[in-house]
Amino acid sequence: MTKEELDNYFKCLESINKAKYALKTIKTIKWETDVTKLDLSVLRNCWIKNEHEYQSIKIEYRPKDTICCMHHARLFHDVTDDAKTMCNTIELIQLGNVNIIPPIFVKLQIIIDGEITETSNEYMIDGNHRLRAANHFQLDMIPIVICERVRQFKFTKSKWDITYDSETLVFESFVDKKRYEFKLLEWNLKQDGTDELIVERDC
Repeated sequence: MTKEELDNYFKCLESINKAKYALKTIKTIKWETDVTKLDLSVLRNCWIKNEHEYQSIKIEYRPKDTICCMHHARLFHDVTDDAKTMCNTIELIQLGNVNIIPPIFVKLQIIIDGEITETSNEYMIDGNHRLRAANHFQLDMIPIVICERVRQFKFTKSKWDITYDSETLVFESFVDKKRYEFKLLEWNLKQDGTDELIVERDC
């Protein structure tokens, strides 16, 4: 190991020891359960910062045993970046000056001719360390944030007026004038069969 690596190792070890001491003073986690006060932009996960991409965002309390990604692993695996993140999480919980954003799960939707017809199972995109902390405190009920996001649109060509320019693609229903507008840099277009167009997110 280099001197710099040793310095980082012992700094991390010191942080772990401080976090373990802090845990003795914490009884629970002060969650943010008001959807209107959630600020997802403070999280490091780039997949959840664009809140405008979600159809809906809600919070539900779940028994810990029903959360599919409930982690029973110990808080500190090793003196690694994972441990540093856990130390930061514990410090934030201990300070108590901000409510903790619950773990975040996503449901992906498919919309066919303007109607939601398929929804995927939930999967977690952020909150591993917060779940492990909740498990440490033996919390029976845990809030989770559920974000519903459209992954794919399907359009029957005979039912929609389709227009486009260099930046956008627009579908407008012949029946009820429902309108969908897509930025070409964010969405991909492909054909499925003879009379159906599929618009999917680029990422």
